[in-house]
Amino acid sequence: MDHRQKMTIGGMVWRTGELLGLEEQIAWFAQNGFTGIGFHTGPCLTGAWAAFDVRTASQAQRHSLKEAVQGFDEVSLHGEFDLYDVCLCTPNELVRRASVETLSASLELAAEIGAPTVTTHMGQTRVPAPHSLVRAQFARSVAELAEMAARAGVTIAFELTGDYDLVCSAPGPVGITLDVGHVAADGGAGYRDFGSLGGLVRYLRRRIVHVHVHDYDGYRDHLPLGAGRLDFRKIVGALCEVGYTGMLCLELPPTPTTPADYLAAKAMLQDILAERAAPA
Repeated sequence: MDHRQKMTIGGMVWRTGELLGLEEQIAWFAQNGFTGIGFHTGPCLTGAWAAFDVRTASQAQRHSLKEAVQGFDEVSLHGEFDLYDVCLCTPNELVRRASVETLSASLELAAEIGAPTVTTHMGQTRVPAPHSLVRAQFARSVAELAEMAARAGVTIAFELTGDYDLVCSAPGPVGITLDVGHVAADGGAGYRDFGSLGGLVRYLRRRIVHVHVHDYDGYRDHLPLGAGRLDFRKIVGALCEVGYTGMLCLELPPTPTTPADYLAAKAMLQDILAERAAPA
């Protein structure tokens, strides 16, 4: 089978219409033909995200989650990030080490439920620091998380808008979560050095292990597909070119999107993949 037919179309559990419970939403994605699922593993903002709090979940809750995701081709976890004081690049070594340790619980859960990737953000420093120091601290975090991921048998994926070389040159099960809306922000700041979003994809190549999909209009991201300026045919084409076979995970929050927007986005991506797979 052509690799272009192997991409999984999934959804990030955020809130979907009136659905409030995590497992209720997981069931909705399964019932509506999504073959991938993603969810957060930390306490999230009330009313905005539905998450699985890995730090407080009972064994029964973990077992129930594992059962809920069994029917999907791919499952991906989004670990805690800087919104909750998780920062992998801070000059404060105590905070950096604590941030790395915080992610260990998500790596363990991923191994337990059969999720191949855990995504995390680099974080933002709370105090001014030279970029060289930020890079050095992040490099330490990448190396330490790579060792932890190897022990768990999963891949740690960093959602970045720069400093890609620190992941691309790192040994071990580490990769990039490409968030197409985030790298397009600020006039394409996340891909400017590579000429285009497609150029960034071709630079990262096999280091891309997960993809977050939403539109961006120059001011707002996490928009329904077609509501912004991103060319998803070109994006999917570049991913096909480098042999990406993972999940296209839709990240559409409850405002301004609806369940119908998820279904329309899935149909759009299916059409694009079908076009790519069709004989020339």
